[in-house]
Amino acid sequence: MRWCRRSRIVSLAGFFALLSLGCGDWLTSSDDNRPPTIERPLGVIDHDQTYCDTVSVSDPEGDTVFVSALTLPSWLSFDSVNLVLTGLAGGENIGHHQVELRAWDGKATDILTFTIIVRLGTSTLQWDGSWMAAGFDFGHDGHPYESDNFIVYSGFSSQEERTYVADVLEGRFVDLKTRLGIASHDEFEYPAGDELIDVLTLRYQGTDAFWTGQSYRYGLIVHAPDSPRYAEEGYTRYLYTQLLTHELMHVIEYLLVGTEGEYYDVEKWFHEGIAVYVAGPPPNQVRYTSEVEGWQLEMGGLQGGGNPVSVETWADFPAEIVDDAAEVGRYYLYFELAFRYLVDPEGHGKTLSDVKSMYLDIRQGLSFEDAFESRMGMSVEYYETNFFDLIVEYLS
Repeated sequence: MRWCRRSRIVSLAGFFALLSLGCGDWLTSSDDNRPPTIERPLGVIDHDQTYCDTVSVSDPEGDTVFVSALTLPSWLSFDSVNLVLTGLAGGENIGHHQVELRAWDGKATDILTFTIIVRLGTSTLQWDGSWMAAGFDFGHDGHPYESDNFIVYSGFSSQEERTYVADVLEGRFVDLKTRLGIASHDEFEYPAGDELIDVLTLRYQGTDAFWTGQSYRYGLIVHAPDSPRYAEEGYTRYLYTQLLTHELMHVIEYLLVGTEGEYYDVEKWFHEGIAVYVAGPPPNQVRYTSEVEGWQLEMGGLQGGGNPVSVETWADFPAEIVDDAAEVGRYYLYFELAFRYLVDPEGHGKTLSDVKSMYLDIRQGLSFEDAFESRMGMSVEYYETNFFDLIVEYLS
């Protein structure tokens, strides 16, 4: 699609005060000459449209004005003779782009800095995908990248970044299967006729979309590595790999347990504990008894008393913290600690292979409590009741 706004060069001293509202910084000469004025060009366009705008300038004294571009995004060009900004903004250009123009009348200069926003043209998105059945209403651009075990969809993420996501997931998939003792894909329950795990990497879906990650029965959703949200939240590639590993572990749980639907009967503390554990040590990992004792004092008056094993479902978080993401996140450190104790040789001494067997027991119809007691050698009730004593001894 192409459109173009036409303007004209004016030289109206009487309108100087009005036109100066669109100006940037003045660089004036020592005499009484007043600087020219650049009118602010258009600032918003949908992707896959040609941006086209004729720059309008004026000079109070009627001098000839020369305009040049100091800063332009790579997709935009400036014709300094006809004063036209033009360029095709593709899907890879969605975002904010700074433009800096300089107007000079031979004596004084006006510099205008403004932003062009390239918006997602949502009419081009395709609204299908396995995540839709799980209740996640996100579109994609119809150009997924397929690897051996994954198919990576996105809303205008670059092909290079889709490939990066698939490569990371392939490597982590091999690692997690090895650690869990999964010898064959026959141990997984894939959907009929489809053994690829769907991955949706959100690049532009609005500011209200979650930016961390979400798993569902046959796939995962994360923000794309080239999403602005990724940079804004301070993610590094290392942290992004941890995020992918965390969500992938949840998908592996789904494939092992094989229960239909978005959720399955594995308690929240265990479900999140293993995902944080296999992703690698989180920032602020709990390592000292003093941290645990301080947590007990701080959380003692709240629901559950800070005991992570008491959090079976989302409803078990203390009501005082459920609206505070940072406070909820602190619980995840204790979920990891609770799981780490179970599989550490210096703790309870079980293995990730025992965990895999527990999941397969649930698939055969056992409850989480029965499968846990069978494979972990203690009841969930015992672990919850004695959690802090066991952990303090473990960390001492």
